[in-house]
Amino acid sequence: MLHVQFNMVTRPKFLLLFVIAFTALGSFLAGRFITESKVIILKEKANVPQPQPSHVATQCMDPYKVPGYLYTPEDYRQSSYVPFDKLYHDYNQPDYAAYPWTGTASPDLSDPIPENEFLATSPHSWMLDLVTYNRYFDDSAYGGRPFNKARRNELAKSLAWLRGRRILMIADSVDRYMMAYLCEELGYEAVINKPRHTTASCTIPHLNFTIIHWHLASYYTSRPNWWWQDIMEYVPFEERYDKIFKDKLGETIGLNGKSPDLIIFQSGLWDQVTFNKKYASEPEGKYAINNKKNIMMERQSTWAELRFYGSRLQAFISHLRNLFGENAHIIHRALTPHKTFNDRDIMVLELDRVARSISFFEGVEVMDWAKLTAGFSSEWKDDVHVNKGALSWLYQNIMLSYLFRAAGGVEYQGEIIRDPIVNASDVPEDAWGECHDSLVLQSFENR
Repeated sequence: MLHVQFNMVTRPKFLLLFVIAFTALGSFLAGRFITESKVIILKEKANVPQPQPSHVATQCMDPYKVPGYLYTPEDYRQSSYVPFDKLYHDYNQPDYAAYPWTGTASPDLSDPIPENEFLATSPHSWMLDLVTYNRYFDDSAYGGRPFNKARRNELAKSLAWLRGRRILMIADSVDRYMMAYLCEELGYEAVINKPRHTTASCTIPHLNFTIIHWHLASYYTSRPNWWWQDIMEYVPFEERYDKIFKDKLGETIGLNGKSPDLIIFQSGLWDQVTFNKKYASEPEGKYAINNKKNIMMERQSTWAELRFYGSRLQAFISHLRNLFGENAHIIHRALTPHKTFNDRDIMVLELDRVARSISFFEGVEVMDWAKLTAGFSSEWKDDVHVNKGALSWLYQNIMLSYLFRAAGGVEYQGEIIRDPIVNASDVPEDAWGECHDSLVLQSFENR
């Protein structure tokens, strides 16, 4: 048996090392507990079995957060997102995947069209309903074809929940284009107010349905002399609200009389440019020699930039809740990368991770359209804007699916489980909240 003796010199050293190790372990476990406790609480509230995150409570799964396939036929208006859900896992093996292969030629893997059973699980295309319904108000769209009164009445009934609704976007031109494209799909033109980068809107008259866009010019706290937009007088969102948006607040109020029916917000690309302009322009900056050149895009964020961004994002969420109430239906739209994915997107991805984390701890859901755009470079208008097509159609359907839920509707695996409520006063207070905790958790786990 080995006996270890500590003399008076050895013992204090041992005790000191023990205390340091114990303190470090305690700090680590405490930090981990604080982070994980939020996840555990939300999982308990959402009734989500922890070992199986995919077993989210029935009807509380955002299909656009499930891995899937963006089916894009020649007519993009027929496109749909097909989730790789349990049906995909359990479905019978296709003949062309059989082993050993006994065919005389290689298996034909060229068919892009999912089987009808999979297409049936795709989220409902509210945009297709809107476009079809809108044609009944445009005589030129028919070209002499017979008028289907029964179909018109059916669509009028299914879209009645849209009447009088208001969506407020507080974002950049990426989302403004999505709004403008929706207007174009329905034969209308968005109103882009001057000066540029202030406000815009799209109204569908026969539904009294309006989308309003307020331009968010980053989360920066001042308008420095190196600011590159000469026509932009105000930069901080506090000043932009007081000087530009406040007078238009009434236009955004939806059927509940207190707030928009849905709020979608984001800022990231402007923050990236702002941080890099600051690096390149300020005398004390490391890159001042490159004064005012649009450089330093291809780099990682500094820790201070991420702390600044996260702090300002928290302040912005508080600003929204002060304006529209704690129960406002707020969605953070995840940040899009550039058309060509490269080192420029390191900072965008880091800002997005910060935004996703802050959104989680603030109880804000995340719209994950950005992830679904990655790789579709042919669908982009320019370096930062998506073109009108399958990806804009997808954005619009995701947005309308959130509005559908805000109106009390429930959809699960492509089936309408509960219709939205037309009269806002009849929508239960917890219609949004009944799945909210589950969807906040899904947003965090989808990081």
